[in-house]
Amino acid sequence: NLDRLASEAAELTDFYVSPVCSPTRACLITGRYNFRTRCIDTFKGRSMMEPEEFTMAEMLREAGYATGIFGKWHLGDNYPMRPQDQGFDEVLIHRGGGLAQPSEPIENEKRYTDPILFENGAEVKKEGYCTDIYFDEAIEFMKEAREAGKPFFAYLPPNAPHGPYHDVPEELLEYYQSIDLSPILNGNESERHKDTVARVFAMVENIDENMG
Repeated sequence: NLDRLASEAAELTDFYVSPVCSPTRACLITGRYNFRTRCIDTFKGRSMMEPEEFTMAEMLREAGYATGIFGKWHLGDNYPMRPQDQGFDEVLIHRGGGLAQPSEPIENEKRYTDPILFENGAEVKKEGYCTDIYFDEAIEFMKEAREAGKPFFAYLPPNAPHGPYHDVPEELLEYYQSIDLSPILNGNESERHKDTVARVFAMVENIDENMG
């Protein structure tokens, strides 16, 4: 499905990323070099983007678009750095760098399935696997925008694939654990490595299914 999307839509082939994700996200959402946005790392306060940055969401909202984010923001969890402060009308995100990381509510207990998320600033309990939830909510957002006759910008950055790999879609995990992964293991045939690869593949295919 991802390959089909690339073949039938616009594909961006030149994009320069930082070694870690928050600075790259700042570049993507602003179009500017990450050091200009004051976002230079992923922790210890260095993943908070300068609130005065003008984001893609702010630009498109000014042009009459409905704007929504579903998944991972990681550019600041508090006012005035939250996505709802930076141009997004509809927001469903986790905090910080991901579920099962120190930024999540303690009571979430490191769950990717049935996670506690934040919807327009309010803490909410959702049912289902995190990636499925983000896509389902984004689809509903797009349908509503279409029914209202508005163009829309749906920013859909899931937190998977990302460690820890303890909670992945079970059916896909069983499939990848059952097949021979030797051709892509780069000589590392340890059971731990094979299990990790199977879990990452399960997360990736889950995204591909949702894209479909």
